Amino acid sequence: MILIVDDDQDVCKILGLLLKNAGYSTLAMHSLADAYDYFDHGGRPELVVLDLSLVGEDGNCLLRWFQKNDIDPPVIVLSAFVDQLHDKFRGTVAVAEKPITGSAFVNLVKQHASDRAAGK
Repeated sequence: MILIVDDDQDVCKILGLLLKNAGYSTLAMHSLADAYDYFDHGGRPELVVLDLSLVGEDGNCLLRWFQKNDIDPPVIVLSAFVDQLHDKFRGTVAVAEKPITGSAFVNLVKQHASDRAAGK
């Protein structure tokens, strides 16, 4: 399963559809609070797609939280503001700038998601 963390629900829907059509299952979270809760309750996705600039929140906080809590899922940072990535945290496998084409996004996910994320 691939976790998408982005406050823009339309972006989540589009990314989710692209990944579903490519054979992946997804779950969307629209805030860092939802993501923290998901991980606190044992959620462990195969891959995280993270926007850095969420309304009133900073995606870098989730990356730091992963390190603090010794959780290191592979993370693709997908943001219009990639220059806001403070450091390349452990687990960050790729950084891509929005807008991105659907095929480029799916190819990026294929490079970094395990076969298990695609249900293989």
